Amino acid sequence: MKQKVFNFLIVFALFSGFASCQSGQSSIGGSVNANEFENQMKKNSDRQIVDVRTPEEYNSGYIEGAMLINFYDSDFNQKINLLDKTKPVFVYCKAGGRSAEAAKKMRNAGINTVFELSGGMTGWENAGKPVVKRLSDPNLKTEKKSGHLYSKSDFDSVIKKSSVVVIDFYAKWCLSCRKMNPILEELSKEYSGKVTFCKVEVDEANEFCKQMSVEAPPVLKVFVSGVETNAASGFQTKEQIISLLPKN
Repeated sequence: MKQKVFNFLIVFALFSGFASCQSGQSSIGGSVNANEFENQMKKNSDRQIVDVRTPEEYNSGYIEGAMLINFYDSDFNQKINLLDKTKPVFVYCKAGGRSAEAAKKMRNAGINTVFELSGGMTGWENAGKPVVKRLSDPNLKTEKKSGHLYSKSDFDSVIKKSSVVVIDFYAKWCLSCRKMNPILEELSKEYSGKVTFCKVEVDEANEFCKQMSVEAPPVLKVFVSGVETNAASGFQTKEQIISLLPKN
């Protein structure tokens, strides 16, 4: 009798532990509907929103603040490793399939809190949630930002004023661009008066990017006396960026 009671207690303890894990799943993420996805994003100000669709899908509309990491890119695993593992990740795709696979990869990479949007962007839009559209007209006028270039004439003007110029071709939705931005800001202060650092947002300067042979951000280009001397694409460390600068 004692043995039966003992066995029952073991089974009960195991079941209770499993049930508590299941009930606590929402605290570390999981698959949630559009309303809960939105609520959790509002609760987590340090959120990281990741769109794992293709660039074409992303261009058709995305959730505000989302960065694009194409699930089909060969370096997808490397890119998700650039995410801050201490902050929650909100991931979505078109219908939920790719985001579920992406979430597994993220958890395997050490990210504990991952929320998946059930039904994907389709479910989000069907629920009447807000969608951001990217600029489609290359001639669309935008408010100019300090330190930004928008055209060849802007570029020519900067080249005339500074002998060494570094141009950062970036996008708001690009994870590598976001990671590299504080490095460039730090270098801009360290090399103040010696090197001019400029930025080009690829979505706001399509024609200029074509003229500069820039396809996918991030891209860094270094010019000395108006001549391109170095270039690099993809995320660059501080040491790698410094190595692109002229030695003198």
